[in-house]
Amino acid sequence: MSQRKRVSEPSLLLINHYIGIPLPSYVDLFLKSCEANPSVNWLLVTDQPVDRKTLPKNVRVKKTTFTELVTHISDVMGFEVNIPYPYKICEFRPAYGLIFAREIEGFDFWGCCDMDVIFGNLRKFLTRDLFDKYDKLLIFSHLSISRNSESANNFFRLQAPGIDYRDVFRSPNNKWFDEWPGMGELLRFNRIPFFDGAIYADIDVRYCDFRVVHQQNYKSQIFCYENGSVYQEFWHDGQLGRKEYAYIHLQKRTLPAPSFSPETAPHGYFITPKGFYLRDGPLTTVQQMKRLNPKGTLFQRIAHTIAMYRRRLKGHITPGASIAQNVQQIVESFISRKMN
Repeated sequence: MSQRKRVSEPSLLLINHYIGIPLPSYVDLFLKSCEANPSVNWLLVTDQPVDRKTLPKNVRVKKTTFTELVTHISDVMGFEVNIPYPYKICEFRPAYGLIFAREIEGFDFWGCCDMDVIFGNLRKFLTRDLFDKYDKLLIFSHLSISRNSESANNFFRLQAPGIDYRDVFRSPNNKWFDEWPGMGELLRFNRIPFFDGAIYADIDVRYCDFRVVHQQNYKSQIFCYENGSVYQEFWHDGQLGRKEYAYIHLQKRTLPAPSFSPETAPHGYFITPKGFYLRDGPLTTVQQMKRLNPKGTLFQRIAHTIAMYRRRLKGHITPGASIAQNVQQIVESFISRKMN
């Protein structure tokens, strides 16, 4: 196990809710990447079966049901919230400082994360200086962190033109309140500084191959996990280069379960659009990159694009709502994201 813990590091609990759908096929890799960060703690809130015997020491499980969680959220908020389906729970992440007040007690910071990620060396990027300077670190749902204080735990109650948490929590529609259209705008409007550095590899959903958003991409590149760290490896001007990230966000890609155990990966493994593959040595060749991170045929690219838009539209559709209401929500959501 990597020895990263220092007494001076602020304590941190990251909360992940996973309700209504099976855990991802690569959950063992996710958990192993958590274990490699022993000074960070995780809480998995789920209704799915979990083998507690295989959990790392820094990962706990809180079993609940969808109905129980919705009831609890309503009780904490003091009014009946509208959560018609599990995905809507994401919008309540900014209020987790209150919703999971008992669980975060004693921690200096708390946060939320997705499970379609592989964590690297988090403490290398989330430094003591950043924790000292900011009450809020990162703004996207795949990882967002807040200081465990009364003021920061209530940031979601801030006001900005057109944004009110009560409207969001009472609406069945997705407003992306936990990301830039909501919390990002609230913090910006109220002039509350927060850290939003590009320390993560956010995989671009528009392409078959793995490329990062708002970062440098290369003609020949691949992503890998090695000794508790996440890297982008690439060939450029005849040289093998490497860039380290705090974590990689796989953007809900459906990937097959790895054919290996995390313990049997002495050289680490590749993270690719085709799945996870053991490295056979420390050097990555151009041929490996092209084989494991292919651009895709024309047919594959078209199929990927269609699937991408289907996933996006599904996230905007509210079960039980009329066609007109869903169309309006889709238009409003895309306009909101475009503006932010």
